[in-house]
Amino acid sequence: MEYITRRVGYAIPNDVVPLKTTGDGNCLLHAVSRALWGVEIYYDVLRRLMANELRSNQDWYRKIVISPQFVEKDFVEALEQAERDNQHLQFLHVFALANVLKRPVIIYASDADEEKFGTGEVSYI
Repeated sequence: MEYITRRVGYAIPNDVVPLKTTGDGNCLLHAVSRALWGVEIYYDVLRRLMANELRSNQDWYRKIVISPQFVEKDFVEALEQAERDNQHLQFLHVFALANVLKRPVIIYASDADEEKFGTGEVSYI
C-alpha cells in the first residue's frame, strides 16, 4: 500500500470523502458510474462493456492471470460473473474495467476489509 501511496499520492486530494453506493453486487460498477457521470444508473452499461472486454480478449487475460492462485476454472467463473447482474466482482474485473475506461481504477479498503477479503494483489508481468 505504501508503494501505491508514494506513486499516486500526489494525485489524490486530501479531502477525499467516501460515498455510499448501492450494495447489490454491482457496487464497483455503481461507484464507477457515479465517479464518471455523477449517478449510479449506468452500471449496467459498464458491466456489458467489461464483460465484452473479457470475452473479446480472453487469450490475453488468460495469459496474464492464470497462475497457481488463479486457475482456468477461476477464469471461467470470472467470465460468468462479469456477464450476470448482481454478481460481486474480483481483481480481474477491475483490471478489465480499467482497460475499458483507459484509466486506472484504484480501490481503497479498510484494514478490516483487506484482512477479511484480501487485497487481490497479482503480478501481471
